[in-house]
Amino acid sequence: MAMQGQWSRSARTRDLYPCPEQPARCLKEATKKMAMDVIKALVLGAVLSAVLALVIGSQGSSAGPLAIHLVNIADAKLYWSWPIFISGSGLAFGIMLLQR
Repeated sequence: MAMQGQWSRSARTRDLYPCPEQPARCLKEATKKMAMDVIKALVLGAVLSAVLALVIGSQGSSAGPLAIHLVNIADAKLYWSWPIFISGSGLAFGIMLLQR
């Protein structure tokens, strides 16, 4: 129950603007959360790209616009696709933003 003279905010507003009294601190915290979301999205995009490129590339196909190609790293060979990586990372980042 809100006391008289205080402004009560809904839960959604509190999530969007957690501390309007100290915006610099809140911006710093939001930036850290956003950076972690980007890192998690890049990892998920890399996993998606490696798995799909392995399945499609091992059949001998480049899958047209997916541009799957064989990459030699030292003694290891890996199928990779930059378009899948970029779109997978973007999709994962968008889903993480929707879950906030």
